[in-house]
Amino acid sequence: MEGPCVDAIEHEHEPVVIVQHLPHEQRWPRYIPAAIAEGVRSQAGAQFFTDGKHVGGLNLYSTKHDEIDQDSVDTARLFATHAAVVLGHAWEQHHLNQALLNRKVIGQATGIIMERYRIDEDRAFQFLLRASSHSNVKIHQVAAEVVTSSRESYEATS
Repeated sequence: MEGPCVDAIEHEHEPVVIVQHLPHEQRWPRYIPAAIAEGVRSQAGAQFFTDGKHVGGLNLYSTKHDEIDQDSVDTARLFATHAAVVLGHAWEQHHLNQALLNRKVIGQATGIIMERYRIDEDRAFQFLLRASSHSNVKIHQVAAEVVTSSRESYEATS
């Protein structure tokens, strides 16, 4: 993959890559002919990053002008910054929600194991940890399997 946006994403020192007069550009020999075929005359590629991690990129294309003015570049930077904040927040919310769901299923599985084997909570959790370690499967996946098999067993006897 190549092009202005790819360069902006891959090179932290150059978070916005501007291409004026795109048909005269030599840096991306595979990208430029395809962009020209779509009518692109100039382009800006900007990286999205949050907490030091690249989240994505933003492309601005002009099919009418050979040059991109400084106001457009500043707007692209501002938009990329705002988009990165929003994406970073959404990513964090997703992970927090996933952690809560994982915690819930691990708690359910711990309770099932406690009841099934008549052991205390610590030993039941250690049981899940050992099963996770020995099978090389994440603990929340082992816990989900325990909950599912218990539910299926209950439904079969009902």
